[in-house]
Amino acid sequence: MEKIRNLIEQGTEESYLLLLDSNGSTHYLKVLFKNKYRYAGEVHEVVIAPGNTKVDIKINYLSSPSRDPKRNLRILEKAEKTPRNLFYLAKEYMDNKIYDKAIGTFYQYLAQAT
Repeated sequence: MEKIRNLIEQGTEESYLLLLDSNGSTHYLKVLFKNKYRYAGEVHEVVIAPGNTKVDIKINYLSSPSRDPKRNLRILEKAEKTPRNLFYLAKEYMDNKIYDKAIGTFYQYLAQAT
């Protein structure tokens, strides 16, 4: 907490990438940023802010066991079909074992993203 407090009080960057660890799967994510920036997206939100400064802070992230496993799927099926949303929709289909839709949606994603 002290490292985060110092970044908030003394940091000069617009945003910082922190290391998220979810059951051993790690990646950097922009989760610490100035108040003038906001999250964008229906699910798997992302911060649109300048800066890619990685800091030596690790956050352990675990999904709630009471989380509705179909929540993101329902939201993404209704969302605008941007490349980002198509990618996450395909992953949700795959996680929910709806493989035919996952494959088709991955193809849609690739057609838009490349």
